[in-house]
Amino acid sequence: MNAGWQRSGDYGLDLDLQDVSLAIIEHVVDSPVLFDQRVSGTFAWQHKYGAGPRGNGQLTLSAGTIAPVDDPKRAVATGDGGVDFDIEQGRLLRGDIVLSFPGRGSVSGDFSIADVRLGAESGVAGSLEADLSSIRSLSRLTRLVDNASGALRASVNLGGTVAEPLWTGELSIDNGAFAYRPIGLELSEVTLNGTMDSDFRIDVSGTFRSGRGGGEIVSRADYSNADDPGIIFKLRGDKLTLIDEPEVFVEADANIDVSLDRDTLTINGELNVPNALIKPRNILTNKVNESDDVVIVAGELPDPPEEETSRGDLEYHGELNVSLGESVVVDLDLAKANVTGAVNFDWQGDKIPVANGRYMVDGSIEAFGQVLDISEGSIRFPKVPADQPYIRVVAEREIYGNTQVKRAGVLVDGPVRQPTVEAFTQPMTTQERALTLLV
Repeated sequence: MNAGWQRSGDYGLDLDLQDVSLAIIEHVVDSPVLFDQRVSGTFAWQHKYGAGPRGNGQLTLSAGTIAPVDDPKRAVATGDGGVDFDIEQGRLLRGDIVLSFPGRGSVSGDFSIADVRLGAESGVAGSLEADLSSIRSLSRLTRLVDNASGALRASVNLGGTVAEPLWTGELSIDNGAFAYRPIGLELSEVTLNGTMDSDFRIDVSGTFRSGRGGGEIVSRADYSNADDPGIIFKLRGDKLTLIDEPEVFVEADANIDVSLDRDTLTINGELNVPNALIKPRNILTNKVNESDDVVIVAGELPDPPEEETSRGDLEYHGELNVSLGESVVVDLDLAKANVTGAVNFDWQGDKIPVANGRYMVDGSIEAFGQVLDISEGSIRFPKVPADQPYIRVVAEREIYGNTQVKRAGVLVDGPVRQPTVEAFTQPMTTQERALTLLV
């Protein structure tokens, strides 16, 4: 670096960069991504009293990678790139940016500033073009999806001032596919089109396929106030495979509206599940206690930490009706049942909605060493919190070789958190006799 300055206020600066690592950014700003590219080139800046600044730069960027700070293994390879600019009499005449992604396309842009001397108040203009044949590698920079593909095209225009830039643009994804492995969700044949206006409102609409079915997405987001964004999301579709895992498969018809406004999340619509299979490999949980021979010789056990309350907790509102069809099956080690019916979930501020309705249960259960048929089964929600339903299951079997008692079974009845379990017979006998006949 060479620099010189005069008493009159004139000064000049010349930089010659040779393989300077972009990792230096990490020491200057709190960047969410890591860079390992290297920069070479020249940068010149001069200022003369009464004439304003002038300068130019020609910087080249080597191939390298961009990776999230929290997971460097999810790196994306980039090709050669560069930045060129010319400033004359305080005006940024030209600025060009190019960044390539080998085998997939590039992102390029140009920009200009009307008067550098005005700083943040100066007018600014420019554009950004992205043309990528595949977004697969870019999906590695986010944890929202595990895999993505499709062609991305975007065109963004820049206006306004340096302090308050105005962005407008269009975006499209063709023949896209997205996967989220934790629940086996896979979307294919995704087509999305989006626009952004100068008020930072983003509209996105498109279609997709999921399993046997297809659907459409309509989304609108207003980011004019970054601290108070408004988002509207609509999902429509039939026979959508929402979950496809060895233990859980869910296919549904969806007609759902979701909106976020300030600190309120609103959910409305209908979710019909005609087909589902829930088959967990292990539903047992073990309670862990201290060993009987543990002795506290000094001090005492610490108090459990107090739960932290967040000032930014969301309020939940809206109604969602969830209905289960004839082919919804729960298959456990000790039971197998079909579950049908409908329940309306009504959010009134809390995360847990108030539920009203019932699901009917029909199948068989293994109890006391016997296979019992469920003759009556229901999970009722009489306008109670959704995690506090009432359960009633009558499971019984025929008794052979007894002229007095024809059937014996077990009754599970009451709040799901603390139901009563009783053995019974038909005709009625004592509890002890009923249990003996049942076994």
